[in-house]
Amino acid sequence: MLDKKSYSVDIFKFENRQSEMSKRSTKLIIIELIKKSQRRTPLAL
Repeated sequence: MLDKKSYSVDIFKFENRQSEMSKRSTKLIIIELIKKSQRRTPLAL
């Protein structure tokens, strides 16, 4: 039981870390897209 519990906690931490990373990369992608669109149309925003 104990092993299974600690294993699931590790998986949870890993998934949490993955989601944090994906949030960060998504934010970076959005920023890049905004920069690109600003370059194309300076008065867009």
